[in-house]
Amino acid sequence: MLYVFLYLLVLFINFRPWRVEACKTAADCAYSGECNAEGICECNINWSGPNCTTLRLLPSSFPNAAGVYRRKSSSWGGSVIWDPEQKLWAMFFADFEGHCGLETWKTNSRICMSTNGDFPTGPFGSNNDTNCSVVMPVWAHNPSVYGPIKENNGDPVYLMFHIGDGHKSNIYGPPRTDCKNGTTPPSKSTPRQYTNIGSPVPYPPFILPKEVTPNLLVSTRIHKGWKPHKWEKELGWSCNNPSAAFLKNGTVLLACKVLVTQGPEKGLPWRQIAIYVAPNWRGPYMLKRLTNIFGEDPYIWFDPEADNGTGAFHMLLHSMKPRKVPTTAWSKDGLEWFPNGYAGPPNPNPRPSFNYSIFLEEGEVMEVLRRERHQPIFKEGTMIGLCNGITTHHDSDLSSTACVPVANNNNG
Repeated sequence: MLYVFLYLLVLFINFRPWRVEACKTAADCAYSGECNAEGICECNINWSGPNCTTLRLLPSSFPNAAGVYRRKSSSWGGSVIWDPEQKLWAMFFADFEGHCGLETWKTNSRICMSTNGDFPTGPFGSNNDTNCSVVMPVWAHNPSVYGPIKENNGDPVYLMFHIGDGHKSNIYGPPRTDCKNGTTPPSKSTPRQYTNIGSPVPYPPFILPKEVTPNLLVSTRIHKGWKPHKWEKELGWSCNNPSAAFLKNGTVLLACKVLVTQGPEKGLPWRQIAIYVAPNWRGPYMLKRLTNIFGEDPYIWFDPEADNGTGAFHMLLHSMKPRKVPTTAWSKDGLEWFPNGYAGPPNPNPRPSFNYSIFLEEGEVMEVLRRERHQPIFKEGTMIGLCNGITTHHDSDLSSTACVPVANNNNG
């Protein structure tokens, strides 16, 4: 009996579900920490968990975690950057023309800017202010702003990747004009479907472009002067929800959501991330890898301090199946990526890096229905905050932008 007991004890120790495998390298710590001599991940201050894949989000100091929260208008996502000229924080976000809600993102979305002089997590604008500084009119969506990027002559330039081209004659028809208070009334022709988030990029499924020309706004100043970049070889709109990582030598890695891998069920292929690489921000952006990272809304960046100062890449995104999960992925070279739980066909099992609970001061918790468009806020290369597009109502498409601090050396 003693031998049986010892045998069962060994099985229990080695196969219990919460057992954490010892790390061997920084890759086992998602490049968000280092593996110490005892085989344990010592996570960077932004991250926690046995493998450093849980983002340390802190409580918001403002009601509704208000990055952009307006009583009569909806917003979605938010990309925040410090404006050294104006000495304030600027947020670029999707705003819905005509007081419409998130359901009209394919027809009414435009890119707006608001500012905050003190706090990178907002609030940007005011509760009753439905106006914003329009950077690109309908139709434009999902901005991600970067900079300053030094040109060869030493001058700085700012870049804003997005989707849409600012023309009202978009492929999904004219903007809705029957909205009010940030919500969209359902109609018989377009019944309300909150899970309908089909890809707007007009290329056929299963076609993986070899080269892309992403929608890109360029300016030498953050608060004005944004103009569409003119590509030498215009390939049309071919990169969905682009996100970029910049290296010191000028190389740019561009992550695009594509639809090329068919799952076991019939219908649209699964959302998946492809990596394009260009020698500088002007391109050309050539396909380098169709990754095994499944989901959408990627945000990628390069951390030069990761892996004992040799550098590594990170990605935040949300998986789509079997449910939407905010998660992460990591890579040493920017091409071969490893997910925090495989989220592709046929058996997706993504692991969350955070959830749908947004903590406020004094222990209050705001539960949200959707939390997407993960946009980190950086200050001098350190992540200090996170913004998301959120919804909170089952019977309304009213949406807003929530921002919370991330643990860092000044608050963690």
